[in-house]
Amino acid sequence: MRAIRVKLAVAALVLAAIVAGHGLFLRMLTWPLVDEQPAGEAAIVCLQGSEYGAEGDPTLDESARLCHAVPGHRILLLEPWPRRVVELGIVPSFEQMVRRELTGRGVSNAAIVTLRGKVRDDWESARLLGSWLQQNPAAEVVMLCDRFHSGRVRYVLDSELGRPLAAQVRILAVANPDYDPACWWCSRQGVKDVMYGWLGLAYAWEQGPQRSAPLRWTAEQYQSLLTETYGEAR
Repeated sequence: MRAIRVKLAVAALVLAAIVAGHGLFLRMLTWPLVDEQPAGEAAIVCLQGSEYGAEGDPTLDESARLCHAVPGHRILLLEPWPRRVVELGIVPSFEQMVRRELTGRGVSNAAIVTLRGKVRDDWESARLLGSWLQQNPAAEVVMLCDRFHSGRVRYVLDSELGRPLAAQVRILAVANPDYDPACWWCSRQGVKDVMYGWLGLAYAWEQGPQRSAPLRWTAEQYQSLLTETYGEAR
């Protein structure tokens, strides 16, 4: 009987070690996806388009917190390429939604500055921000982004801007409040975020800084192509 209890205890210890090691391995899996630096005294907060949409974007709460904590903070918005529903006036633009959400959190509208550029991806966002930094060499910027996308954003900034300019930008990785990032595999959304984080990072590694974003056609360009291909509608 004693031998059986010893065997059961050993089995329980082995099982516990496997479970603990399983969690450690899954946490290690996200290490390349996360890269952040302390915000420090940076007086500029930078936001770009988010997959959450403005209303559900956790970076907005953090942006407002930073603005309230340090008077004089400004928020830079990197203008994304407008979606079709925005061009048609069906939904408000990214800038309009973010301004509405931030002013609703007590941020002054005058503190929000939009950098015009209609960026289509992280590389174009980095170039637009780099142009602004060249005109503001003393500025220190903290860029807010999704936690599991922060490694990709850091890689793109370093690759596109080079060390002097990229050093002016710190990354603040904001976790999705819907799940615990230390136990991301316990949530369906966490699994999706990590999966898309790895896909985005691998794509950035493969493409490199010289890539060009795919062209986005207007509705008129689509119509012109259809007319040339199939002729006028009858």
